[in-house]
Amino acid sequence: MEDQEMQEKIQKSKRYANESDRFKLLSIKTEMTSRHGSRLVSFNADNQDWECTCDFYQSRGTCSHIMALQQIMYNLFPKSNLGNNLKDE
Repeated sequence: MEDQEMQEKIQKSKRYANESDRFKLLSIKTEMTSRHGSRLVSFNADNQDWECTCDFYQSRGTCSHIMALQQIMYNLFPKSNLGNNLKDE
């Protein structure tokens, strides 16, 4: 059985979860594994900059790894601008 302090923290976390404006996403750093190897994909909220370690990103400034993560993040945070580079196709 959980103690009273833990119960209070659980209740507090539920209130926080309903107040998402209290949270600010600062960065994302992920590792994506594909048939071609692992790629590091990151997002820096200060300058709204996405980066990837793949060769395609280095030459074109975006890539399928970034686009996939943008879609995932947009689905999690639809009010954010994390997927703002995505176009309906």
